[in-house]
Parts: sequence; C-alpha cells; structure tokens
Amino acid sequence: MATHDATARASSTVPPRQRERWIDLIRGTAILLVIANHAIDVPMHIADITPGTVIDDITLYFAPFRMTSLMLLSGLLLPRALAKPPRRYYASKLRTLAWPYVVWLVIFWIATSNPTEWMRPDGWATRSWLWFILCLFLSYLAAPLLTRIPTPWFALVPTTLWLLSTVAPDGTLFDLSYYSGFFFAGYLIARTQHLLRRFDTTPVMVLLLIGSSVFAALLVLQEHGLTLTSPATPGTNDDGAIERFDLIWVPVVLAGITGTALLARRIRGTLDGHREPAPSRFLQHIGRNSVVFYLIHYPLQIVLVKLLAAAGITEQPIVMSACIIAALAVSFGAVALRRRSRVVNALFVFPQRATPVPR
Repeated sequence: MATHDATARASSTVPPRQRERWIDLIRGTAILLVIANHAIDVPMHIADITPGTVIDDITLYFAPFRMTSLMLLSGLLLPRALAKPPRRYYASKLRTLAWPYVVWLVIFWIATSNPTEWMRPDGWATRSWLWFILCLFLSYLAAPLLTRIPTPWFALVPTTLWLLSTVAPDGTLFDLSYYSGFFFAGYLIARTQHLLRRFDTTPVMVLLLIGSSVFAALLVLQEHGLTLTSPATPGTNDDGAIERFDLIWVPVVLAGITGTALLARRIRGTLDGHREPAPSRFLQHIGRNSVVFYLIHYPLQIVLVKLLAAAGITEQPIVMSACIIAALAVSFGAVALRRRSRVVNALFVFPQRATPVPR
C-alpha cells in the first residue's frame, strides 16, 4: 500500500513535459549570468583586474537568485527522477554528477597548476565552481530517504537545512545546507502544486517580482556606497549592509524565484504556436545543455585570463568580454561534438554502451 501511494504521489507531482521549456528558459538565463559573473571574478582574482562595468551590477542584482533557482528547479523535477527504480536512479547520478565532478576537478587542478592537489583529502571537497555539482549530487543521494517524510512535515527538511546554514562554517558545509534547502523546497513545491495553483495569478507574480527586485536593488546600491539599511535592520551586519545569506532573506529569494517562474511560464505560453524568437531559442539551448556550459566555462576562463595577462591585455571590458564569448563559443562547440564524439561526451557523463547522447 505504501509503495502504491508513493508511486501515485510521484506521478501526480511530475511536472508536465511542456513545462520543461520554461524551465530551460530560466536555467539558460541563470547559467548565462553565472558565466558573466565569473568573467568578472576570474580576472579580478587572477590578474587583479578591477571590475566596474554595468555587467557587474547586473550580476550582483541577480546574485541571490541564480544558483538558488538552479537548485530549486532541480528539486522541482525530482519526482520524475524518483520514479526510476532505485538502482537506475543512483547509477544515473553517479554517471551524470559524480563522474563529471571528478573529471573536471582534475581539469581544474591542471588549469590552476595544482597537479598534486589530489594528495590532500580536503582537495576533493572543492570550493571552486564545482561546489554546485557536489551539492546537487549529495542532495540527490539523500532524496530517496528524505522524501519519505509525509507532506505536512516535509517543510521541516528545507527549513532545517536553512537553519543549519546559520551555524555552518563557510565552505562546503554552508553551501550544502543553504542551497540544498532550495533543492528540497523545489520538491515540496512539486508535491503541493495542486494547492499552489490558486496563487498563479498576474497580481501575485507582480507583487513577488517587485518585492524581490527592491531587495536586489538594495544590494547593488550598497555596493556603490548607498546603503539604505542600518545595523538595526534585521539581516544586516554591523555596518548596516545587507547579509544576503541571512535566514531572514530566504523568503525574499523564494519570492524572486517564484515570480520569475510565473513570468517565464507566461512568456512561454505567449510563444506557443508562434515562431520562437532567437533570444528564447538561445537561452533554452543553454538551459537544455546547462551542465556543459557550467562545467566548461570556469577553467576555460582561468586559462584565458592567464594567457591575456601574459600578453599584456588587462583592460577589464576586453578581458571580461573575451571570457564570456570564449566560454559560450567553446560550450556550443562541445554540445555539438557530444553527438559525434564519445571522448567529448565522456567529459560530461560516464561512458555507457548503447546510450544515446542527449540533445
């Protein structure tokens, strides 16, 4: 009886196939923002190139939402993954998350000239851009056990994780607790979407977007020395600056992600039956192949910045633009080559005989 209920629950919460297009739209946008953000951070840390373009403000504006949305959307699709037999479920996560994590960790060590990093036990729990892959993998590992908790009590899972993030030290433990909270919040949304449909209205969407936009705008303003909060404001530090990872801001971040999801669904709805605009196709292509774009861009930008700095090219707009363009170009090329080369495909998923390459 319990098995039948679990199966019925999973099938009832799996998002319809047509929703994947709006999910890809958000994923593609988030990945593009990640690439742009690292195109600013990598030159700053490697070549001491000071940021100062409008792109910096844009990436800061969306900073609270880009990685949290990627985690939440993964959780939203978790019921579909859990519908697989346990052996197939775990094998899939080992092939698509654990394997590329190890492969690209080695590539990262080479790109950063640390070929002996594997000798250090803590070197395998990286804080580089691969933290996201590690966090996803561990969340998926825990999901079959945690999702046995009945729906009325399941809200305690993300809440407990967010509470743990307030005492977790900076590093892997913080990332795991804070961002996994959004992963399981996404699963909770999938589980209760029949109750949440009543809030799928334009006024609610606008309210959520306005509230989260004010929060994001305050983050940008305080970066320019225009702090409008004070030390007495909840969720701020001793200087009155907003601490965006503070627990009090989690509902605001959730509001921003939810408002964006409602907007993306409406945008996709207006495009159905019409020719897809180029920007939408562009973002959805990135979203469908998000793992390729995510894995490639960071070590590529590191190598590129080193080469440009060695050539005496340190102008911030030039280096930043080169990092973005190179990351996109190489990633698009890798996506195309995956369909033709087992070697290239093996960079992103463990080789398996007679398995079609994702398109």
